Amino acid sequence: PATTRAMEIAIKRLDELRAQGQDPGQVLDNCTLQGWQGIYPLKNSRPHSQQAAPRMSESERNRNIIFEEMRAQYRSQDHANSDRIIFQ
Repeated sequence: PATTRAMEIAIKRLDELRAQGQDPGQVLDNCTLQGWQGIYPLKNSRPHSQQAAPRMSESERNRNIIFEEMRAQYRSQDHANSDRIIFQ
């Protein structure tokens, strides 16, 4: 089993790869499939922004659905300062 330190290093490496446009989920899948004991970037991969949407957890999907419903409901109401509220 991986030590806490090893997991911290793996997370740091995945963050670095994400910053380079790699999808961390695909990187882990590939490393597992190859039986590697390290984390390596995908070869010949497109930048993350050009790939399919990253996998989201069920809670992330639910949060996004609720957020979109709240935004739609808010915009359908008459609010004097609605132009000052920014949804991100």
